[in-house]
Amino acid sequence: SIGGGSWFISQLIYSPSFYDLVTEMAADVNTAAILFNTQYIKPLLTPGNFTTQGEHAIEQCFVDNLPKGGRSGDDGDDEPKPISPQIAQTFEKLRKTLPEDMKHMLAGLQDTLILLHLVHTGMPTWIHFIQMYFQSSAGIGVSLPLGETAINNWAKGKLSLTCTSILTPGSAEENTTHPEVYVYKGDREHPSSITYHAASPLAFYPKYTPAKFSVVLGAGIEQPSYLPFCAVPGCFGYVLEYQGSNGGNGTYEATSDLNQTFEEAFEKIAGRLPVSSVSAMASAAAGPLATYGSMQLADERACLNWAMWTARTGPAELASPWGAGEDVLSAIYDDRSIDARLVDKVAKAGLTGFIDGGYTDVNGIGQAVAAGATEVVSFLDGLEDNQLVRQFAINSTDPDTRDTIVLFQSPSAAELNFTLRNSFQQILPQPGARFLTSISFGTVSCVTADNPWFGIEAGRKVQLHVINVNTKDIWIGATRDYYDYGTLVQEIAMAMNSEENAQLVECMINNLFLGQPCAPSL
Repeated sequence: SIGGGSWFISQLIYSPSFYDLVTEMAADVNTAAILFNTQYIKPLLTPGNFTTQGEHAIEQCFVDNLPKGGRSGDDGDDEPKPISPQIAQTFEKLRKTLPEDMKHMLAGLQDTLILLHLVHTGMPTWIHFIQMYFQSSAGIGVSLPLGETAINNWAKGKLSLTCTSILTPGSAEENTTHPEVYVYKGDREHPSSITYHAASPLAFYPKYTPAKFSVVLGAGIEQPSYLPFCAVPGCFGYVLEYQGSNGGNGTYEATSDLNQTFEEAFEKIAGRLPVSSVSAMASAAAGPLATYGSMQLADERACLNWAMWTARTGPAELASPWGAGEDVLSAIYDDRSIDARLVDKVAKAGLTGFIDGGYTDVNGIGQAVAAGATEVVSFLDGLEDNQLVRQFAINSTDPDTRDTIVLFQSPSAAELNFTLRNSFQQILPQPGARFLTSISFGTVSCVTADNPWFGIEAGRKVQLHVINVNTKDIWIGATRDYYDYGTLVQEIAMAMNSEENAQLVECMINNLFLGQPCAPSL
C-alpha cells in the first residue's frame, strides 16, 4: 500500500471498530453515509479524542505566539490544553443550519480545527497528524506495533508491504535542480544549515529511492522484516554525506552508511515498529519540501517540517526510529551553533528523510511485483489524474529504465490508457449521485521492464486487475467538507448493491478475485 491507501488497509487490518464499520455499511447501504460520518469523521473533528506521547514541544513552536484568547484557559499553567469542545459544537451547528450552497465555506474550518487541535496536543508534523487520525477515527494507539497478534482475522498470515521513498538526491547524472536535503536551515539571526546528499558506487541513482516495510501479519512483534528494506541488501551502497555550515564561519562534513541505518532502524525490529508511524512514512506527500531550503518552513522548532525523519535506535525493546530522529532534530534546534561535533552527531545517528511512497511506486504495484506477485489487484481513485500509465513505458521497444516508476514494457502507456477508458466494464451509480460517476474494472496482461530500483527483471508476465472508482467534484482532502466522504461511501455501496448492477458486480468478483474470466482483457 502507499499514500492514503496505507491508512485504509492499516485500519482494516488492525482496527476492530473500522472493520465492523465497513461490514455494517455493506449490510445497510442506505445508512452508509450516516454510519461513516458519525463513527469515523465526527471523532476526527472532535477535540479531546487524542493524546500524544512525549513532551508538548509545541509550546515552543506556536502556543507562545497565540493570542491569549487562543488558549483554553489563563490560569497561569503553561501546559497546552485541548481546545474547548465548544469549537466543534459550534461548527456542527453551522453545518446543520447553513443552506447547502453555503456549506462549502465550512470546509477550510475543518482543516483549521484539526490543525488547532494538533497545536494544543503535540507538534503539527505529519507523523503527529497520522497518529491523531488513527487514534481518533479507528482506535489505533500511537504505539500499536506492525507485528501485533490481535488483528482482524481476514488479515492473519498475509504479507504486508507498506511503501515509502528515501530522499537520496546527489547523482551527478540526474541533473536535479535540488541536489541536497535540508536537515536544518536557520534564519537571519542564525544563518546556518545542515544538509545531506547521497553518494553511491552507481553512476546513476534517483533523487527518490523506493523502499518498503514488510511483515507477516499477526506473526508477533519479535519478527524481523520479511524482505530487505531496499530492493537489494546493501541498499545500492548508499552513503549519506552531511555538510554543516555556520553562517560562512566554517563548514563541517561527516558521512553515514545508509544500509547500516536501515538494518538497525527497520529490518531487525520490523515487528515492533508502530503502525501509525509506518503509515505516515507511506503518505508524507509534502515531504519533498525538505529539498527546498527556502520552503522548509522552519521556525523556532521546525514546527512545519513535513518530511519524515528517522535515526538509528538503541535497544530493540525501546526502539523508535522516529523518536530517535526527533531527538536529533531537537538537539540541532536547541543548539543552533553548527560545528563539527553536531554534524558528527547527526551522521552517527544516520538521520534520514523519507516521503510518500507514491513518488516512487505510484500505486504500490512495484513492490508487489518485486515480492514475486504474478497477479495483482490494484484499487485506483479515478481516471482524471491517471497515474497508473506512468508505470508503463512510452515506447515498449526502449523502456526508460532510469525512471524508477516504469515497471512494464508492455502494453505501452498509450495502449493502456485506451483500454482503461474504452474497454473496461462500467458499474454506474444510482440516479442523483453527487460524486460517483462510475466504477470501472478489467484486466491487463503485462510484461515487466527491467527496474533495478525494485529488483524487477524484464520479461516477467503479470496479470494486472484494476478497479477504478471514478468521481467528480471531490478531492482527497483539504478545503473539502469532510462529511462529503460519507456521501461518496454511500453512493459506492448503493451502486455495488443495486439490482441493475448485480450481474456486473458478480462479474467483477469472479474475474478479479476468483480467477474466472468475465471482463475484457488486453
